[in-house]
Amino acid sequence: MTQRTIDLNRCLCNYPHSACQQCADACPRQAIVNRQIDKSKCDNCGLCTAVCPTGAIQSETDYDQELSAVLQLAPPVLMCQKASPQSFPCLGFLSRRLLWALAEKQPLAIDISRCADCKPAVAGHLHAEIAACNAALDTAALPRLKLVKVRPQPQPSAPSVGRRSFFKSLFKAASTEAVRFSQSQRQYQYAFDPVVWLAKEQVSPCALFPGLQVSSACSRCGLCINLCPEKALQLAADKLSFTPTKCTGCGLCAANCPAQAIELLLSYDGQQEFILRNSS
Repeated sequence: MTQRTIDLNRCLCNYPHSACQQCADACPRQAIVNRQIDKSKCDNCGLCTAVCPTGAIQSETDYDQELSAVLQLAPPVLMCQKASPQSFPCLGFLSRRLLWALAEKQPLAIDISRCADCKPAVAGHLHAEIAACNAALDTAALPRLKLVKVRPQPQPSAPSVGRRSFFKSLFKAASTEAVRFSQSQRQYQYAFDPVVWLAKEQVSPCALFPGLQVSSACSRCGLCINLCPEKALQLAADKLSFTPTKCTGCGLCAANCPAQAIELLLSYDGQQEFILRNSS
């Protein structure tokens, strides 16, 4: 049974003027109701992780470690467990920003050849995210994501062994299986906040990230600073600083600004600093 939960302490439901239902809307199996995941319906596709603005989805997969491991492959290839048992359970957790972070460092390949037959909703999501990432890569004159089909790794054949070696291997296998069984009874949950991973990888901002506009109506009240879940806004003297790679587009800053001075843009336009002249 898939173990996937929502950390309500991180969920946008705790913030004013927020009615976020992105995880529930993205779930093709209607497994998320009232911010609770029905484990009997969840198929671990990861689409909820892809759309959550605050990294509130917890799962059995350590996405942080697994993504970093992809960068060590030569060449780096994103694939699911149908291609390699050591890979991701599903690629549905990927977003255009994660793809950009991986692809801007070196040419990246991805195997989505089985997605349409396995999980159509994941296939549709990935096609859209890959197209958006490729557009950004074109603008930056970087190699596009390469679509590949990885052959499933063959299962190793069992070597022939003698009678003594057979019993030795049998006892060793029994001991190993006992350890695996014990470990399987433990339920590990990993929190994954893409913003934290992007910061660690020092990703460059591009049009895939949200942008911001701040009008002269800003009164420097600081409410947007306090509300931002990812600390994408900082206020110093008469300057408001914006870090696009930390912004998830949740819209809390704009929705709660008492002066209605903030406008969230769909695409980053290059502006990261805003001079505030109104001190009233």
